[in-house]
Amino acid sequence: MVHRHSADLVLLQRTFLAVGDELAGRYVALHDGARDEHEKQCWLDRVIDVREQKRAVGATDREALSRCIGEWSETLKALRSLAP
Repeated sequence: MVHRHSADLVLLQRTFLAVGDELAGRYVALHDGARDEHEKQCWLDRVIDVREQKRAVGATDREALSRCIGEWSETLKALRSLAP
């Protein structure tokens, strides 16, 4: 039982990291395609926010890991309608 619990946590942690990396990467792409410095700074601020959230969440805090995964997934879904 403990093994499964640990395996589930590892999967949750990997998903958290992957979704966070995907979102930060999307923000970087939007930053790179921005039309002006203000827009570039807005996207850069979002990259920094994701990185700070990733550092702030405890590796064993299942609730926070899940919450971030959900929020970031919804944000990615919304960003898919934007270019590039």
